[in-house]
Amino acid sequence: MGSSVHQLPPPAIREAAPTAPQPHPEQRNAPLDGIRGIAVLTVMAFHVWQDVPAHAAVDKLIAPVIGFGWAGVDLFFVLSGFLITRILFEAIEAPHYFRAFYARRLLRTFPLYYLALVAVLALPALAGRRLVEENAWWFLLHASNIMTVLEGYPRRIVVHFWSLSIEQQFYLFWPVALRFCRTRARMLRLCAGLLAGALALRAAWWIGGHAEPYQIYNFTLTRMDALAAGGLLSLWLAATGDSARRLRVVGAIGLCALTAVAVSLWLDGPNHLRWGTWGETLGFSGVALGCGSLVGWSQLTGPERPLNRFLARPTLVSLGKYSYAMYIFHIWVDAAARAARLHPATSGATIAGTATLPMLLYFAGFLAVTSAIALASWSLVEERFLAWKRHFQFGM
Repeated sequence: MGSSVHQLPPPAIREAAPTAPQPHPEQRNAPLDGIRGIAVLTVMAFHVWQDVPAHAAVDKLIAPVIGFGWAGVDLFFVLSGFLITRILFEAIEAPHYFRAFYARRLLRTFPLYYLALVAVLALPALAGRRLVEENAWWFLLHASNIMTVLEGYPRRIVVHFWSLSIEQQFYLFWPVALRFCRTRARMLRLCAGLLAGALALRAAWWIGGHAEPYQIYNFTLTRMDALAAGGLLSLWLAATGDSARRLRVVGAIGLCALTAVAVSLWLDGPNHLRWGTWGETLGFSGVALGCGSLVGWSQLTGPERPLNRFLARPTLVSLGKYSYAMYIFHIWVDAAARAARLHPATSGATIAGTATLPMLLYFAGFLAVTSAIALASWSLVEERFLAWKRHFQFGM
């Protein structure tokens, strides 16, 4: 996701200075790109591994690990909350605060998204064939997640747009909310309130017994804790503090998050975390805080530390850079491969009695094709629109 160039607000508003010189938000942050690369890899693996039969022991071992790949979306949410909150906090008193932010977000997200909608909604309709039965307005207005809550999941080729809808809704209200708060202390309270409120709403929905699991998973307010966790982390790091102590705090939160996820899995028994009662309440909070701990650890440690050396690997950084297009198009690449019976789930391919080896080979080819499409998308579409961001600077 793109960032914005801006001036820092006055010290009276910011309330605290960063502990150390921070990378400018317009500069790419290699560890964060690496985390974004991990997020898109896990989500893609989760989607393409669906319906793969698990016969051999290795299949049954790897299936639950891949099945947890949905949490990559939470990583995306935490990163968005972290970066967008940082941008807005530092520009809170800058002239043209709203115009600059919304224009820059539009240039980053709208062109490719609506091009994708033309490809999947408009062109097939003109050819007399509808690929998506649902009302197109849900997608045009970035509300497909609300449609899912009300009507159920759409066709698979657009099912993943729900998370893009939540992000756009976040971009719409978050600048207003932070501008209303004005001070860092109030912003921190807002983020903490959203973290607690999302958990409370999920619990109330489950206790009331009036919601399906997919409704909780796709509703904006019940998924707000991951975005709020990123925002809370960003604001916390903006104040002065001892890095060693902060690392201990981040580590403790990460340990508590892992414990919450493990307890949720245990209490839900054979149910997957995503669909279990405890998983969709306590477990979601644990995933959000765990993703936040990963981001926080990467920002509090130097480039020489093992985690950041791993995250800064060129392959992961490149995947992170092109992750937006990869997320949009990967479902379509997989759908085409399934239609051509190249996917092990449709071809029935096994090697030595296991589907895992054919899937690994398939995933390598799938990743190469998706990456090539994303690279073309970046060069032909995204990069060209991003160049216009120079006309919408904070303070100008």
